[in-house]
Amino acid sequence: MENRTVTAIPSSRYDDFIFAVICEEPNGTQLTVLSALTRVDIDPWHEAARLSAMTEPIAKSRLIALLNQASGESWSSTQIAAIAAQLISRLRSTNEKSGLTTDQVSAVNGRLLIFLLCWWSFTIAVALFSGHQ
Repeated sequence: MENRTVTAIPSSRYDDFIFAVICEEPNGTQLTVLSALTRVDIDPWHEAARLSAMTEPIAKSRLIALLNQASGESWSSTQIAAIAAQLISRLRSTNEKSGLTTDQVSAVNGRLLIFLLCWWSFTIAVALFSGHQ
């Protein structure tokens, strides 16, 4: 009996982006975002989350750099920019489906930070004053 390890592919809200086909390679296989990011040793789901949190121009620039690094293609700057824009739009539509915009996520993160700072300050104040009694 053979002992095999099965690795599950994580499911996420970024699947539409991660499994998007970028182009067909000369050997006939399809280059997807998953395969492109894997070629440059980057976790596709982590990178999708990072790109999703960036502003569109920054995310597009980052994706262009990654695609140029991962692909053997010689794309023109307009071709690669169009590919990156289309892929980034898949991430944006994913965020819209989740019901939260990047600004809303930032606002929630800001409120959480303020709450944690207040709680931490309160805890320190209690610890300091309880030592004097």
